[in-house]
Amino acid sequence: MKRLFIIGFVALNILCTTHSAMAETRTFVTREQVNEVAKEMYPPGTTDNMTADYAPTEQGENMRQEIARMLQEGKSKEEIIRFYVERYGDRVLASPQKKGFMLSAWVLPIVVILLAFLALFSVLRKWVRNAQTRVSDIYLQPQELTFDDQRIIEDEFQRFIR
Repeated sequence: MKRLFIIGFVALNILCTTHSAMAETRTFVTREQVNEVAKEMYPPGTTDNMTADYAPTEQGENMRQEIARMLQEGKSKEEIIRFYVERYGDRVLASPQKKGFMLSAWVLPIVVILLAFLALFSVLRKWVRNAQTRVSDIYLQPQELTFDDQRIIEDEFQRFIR
């Protein structure tokens, strides 16, 4: 019985040691993985408009270290970004979110460009139509000849016949 108790205790000890060693094993996070998340955000408190993946400031380095720690804990890119947005607000994002009012930052430039092309097309079409009308008014419409013009034409005709 004593022997069975010792074997059970040793087996339990080995099992617990193995389990705790496995729990402490962390996943290896590469610099590329950290930069993939960091390029989506600005370091808080900086004004140099450099995303966290290239920011040479202390805030940028701290942010990259914190992102690496979160990735090692198994958090996803979206969870990390959500954490920073909740902590610092939308100003930490490198590009506006594609939802709500911020969607207008993505849609409005496209709409403005399309409207500008439509206006340009309309104006050019009107100019061409007006130019064609003016040309046809000048060259295709018969014009009244004055008495002096008729006399000049007849004189020229007579000189040509002789």
